[in-house]
Amino acid sequence: MIDISLREINCSRIKNALEIGAGSAHALILLRDKCDNPSINFYVCELGKQWEEYYKIQRIQKIADFFPFKSDKTFDYIHLSHWLDHVISLNETISELNKIMNPNGYVFVEVHNTEHAYWSLPLNDTPHIHFFTQKSLVEAFVQKGGNRG
Repeated sequence: MIDISLREINCSRIKNALEIGAGSAHALILLRDKCDNPSINFYVCELGKQWEEYYKIQRIQKIADFFPFKSDKTFDYIHLSHWLDHVISLNETISELNKIMNPNGYVFVEVHNTEHAYWSLPLNDTPHIHFFTQKSLVEAFVQKGGNRG
């Protein structure tokens, strides 16, 4: 999915890229490979201490353990993969994302699509707080002043 979405990105518009809940920062590494632009700064917001040496090797800066965080930086690309469905306050989180997103920036959100078929699967989904369909995810961002694009 991320490979498809990266095709739509204009790399010349990206100066700062952020991945929240990054783990291995796979999305940022794909973005770096796609853009081949040494002037892009890559940041992660990630609690896991086990990744810190890996980030240094990958030339990725850890900006915070938790979101929201205080920073004077804004971002042209924000990547959220299976993170948004775990936040406590969806509206507050989207508002905070809008504060750190540059105008005309990109946000990539990946969550479980919980259309009807999802609920027939044998899952115990207790760690998830929010459940989205494609429509409800778009509406959540549009209601908070985001762009559908």
